[in-house]
Amino acid sequence: MFDFIAQPFTLQRLQDSLDKAFAHHAHLLSSTHQVKQRFDLLSKREHQVGALVVQGLTNQAIAEQLAISIKTVKAHRAKVMVKTESNTLVELLRNYDGYALVSAGEPAVGVKPAKPVPAKSRLPLNRK
Repeated sequence: MFDFIAQPFTLQRLQDSLDKAFAHHAHLLSSTHQVKQRFDLLSKREHQVGALVVQGLTNQAIAEQLAISIKTVKAHRAKVMVKTESNTLVELLRNYDGYALVSAGEPAVGVKPAKPVPAKSRLPLNRK
């Protein structure tokens, strides 16, 4: 994305490269701020359900772990998708990755790693 500046270089070339780098940095800050704002809208339970979804657990496994009904899991999962503006599971994973980067160092919102779940309760990963 950025250029190496070969020597000798002009001051204008240096200024242009610095301007480009600062503009990119400002864009990244704005994007991460937007991701954090969307995740801040989630309730504690929505955070829990979303975290378990991105860990690959099925609705059934999430319901068992959180001691709630599958219908409730589906409702929370739908709210997570809407509030994080994720249209697909892949987008949700990307958004969670972005949120993890901007919220590093902040205390987790009642989210614990998932308990070990039998393979049959996990979503299949289609890796090639």
